[in-house]
Amino acid sequence: MLAAHPSVADVAVVGVPDEVMGERTCAVVVPTAGTTPTLDGPGGIPAAQENLVVQAA
Repeated sequence: MLAAHPSVADVAVVGVPDEVMGERTCAVVVPTAGTTPTLDGPGGIPAAQENLVVQAA
């Protein structure tokens, strides 16, 4: 679903350690040139809002 968004050039989903669950997923998103993908607002990725935490690199 993330890879199909027009603001996303590439995405990788990997497992990361979690003290409670053992492991959780992490999506690393490469934005399309000239865009800044967001979870809300026009052009956002609303379907992901409930399941994603954004951390800028």
